[in-house]
Amino acid sequence: MEIKELFVVTYPFVMLLYGLVALFRRQFGWGAFVLVFSSLLIMDRFDLFVFDFLDVWKLWPLLLIYFGFAMIFKKK
Repeated sequence: MEIKELFVVTYPFVMLLYGLVALFRRQFGWGAFVLVFSSLLIMDRFDLFVFDFLDVWKLWPLLLIYFGFAMIFKKK
């Protein structure tokens, strides 16, 4: 296995771990985005769902959901 193939297979799992760490550090917006993005990439690796790295622009509704929750649950 070449190093490029190893990187292509493993980086979604590293991103998943980073997303979990961000959630535990209470960075909910960024952590949730990375978690969803990496989960979609992992499902693509297992041929469950078609999603490429450059399809990240399709996740823009998550930004609207984040801003909605931020306005509802903002600290005073």
